[in-house]
Amino acid sequence: MIAAKLMEILQSGEWVGWLATALFALSYGVARPLNLLLLQALAGVLWVLYGTVLGAAPMVVDNGVVAFGALYRAQDVWRKRHRPQV
Repeated sequence: MIAAKLMEILQSGEWVGWLATALFALSYGVARPLNLLLLQALAGVLWVLYGTVLGAAPMVVDNGVVAFGALYRAQDVWRKRHRPQV
């Protein structure tokens, strides 16, 4: 019974949504700003993929903005951390 439901989830692509949810939830426990942003960007990309499969344009747009924003901020954090000292 459980194995059949698990197989149904895996075949339907629903697992992408569950993985995205897990990554977003996990990101709340991440202390380092760069890691937090990268994890949120990855989750956002997964939500975009899942929204595309579902044909849910608002989900795609919303999470595309989230993923882009997280990546934009991540590169800013990266640059500040690796700025050459003069």
